[in-house]
Amino acid sequence: MPKSIYTIPNLYNNRKIVRPVMYKHFVCPEYGIDAETGDLWSFRYHWKNTPKLIKGRIGTDGYRRVDILCDSFPNRLRSSQKGNPKVSRRSKTIQLHILVAHTLIDIPRPERVSQEDWDKTPESVKAVVKEGYRINHIDHNPLNYHPSNLEYVTASGNTQAMVANKPEVYGGQDFGETTERYTS
Repeated sequence: MPKSIYTIPNLYNNRKIVRPVMYKHFVCPEYGIDAETGDLWSFRYHWKNTPKLIKGRIGTDGYRRVDILCDSFPNRLRSSQKGNPKVSRRSKTIQLHILVAHTLIDIPRPERVSQEDWDKTPESVKAVVKEGYRINHIDHNPLNYHPSNLEYVTASGNTQAMVANKPEVYGGQDFGETTERYTS
């Protein structure tokens, strides 16, 4: 589904909202991400055609989380307290930086793939490749979900950034030395 830019009128300083929001392989046209700040806006329940800013909450891990209700999420069948089956709402609690990255940031081309081949790669294959990457906060602040502060890295690159950022926690060791100690 192609992304479109929706401009919110003067009341909100003409913000440029990118719709739809992407999460893994799900498309949520009811929400949009501000391309400049990374804020999440809901077009699902708006008053007088004005979108609502979704602030979310801060989880115990320090990341901002938002609850979104998206029609493309699968229904879950659960049983009630009396044992009767019931269908739960299609909502998910998602870390906001993941929504921002999946919506606004393109995944990097793998090193072994030429640019020509990467351009020909179907979006469905790129979505699978995206799942192998992690999202790194460049300034290591989990509350900074600004698009310019996020980047896709490999799992080992994310671990290296984590160790380099907190040497007091990991004993000031190089990541390579840590893996050698446990693999030999």
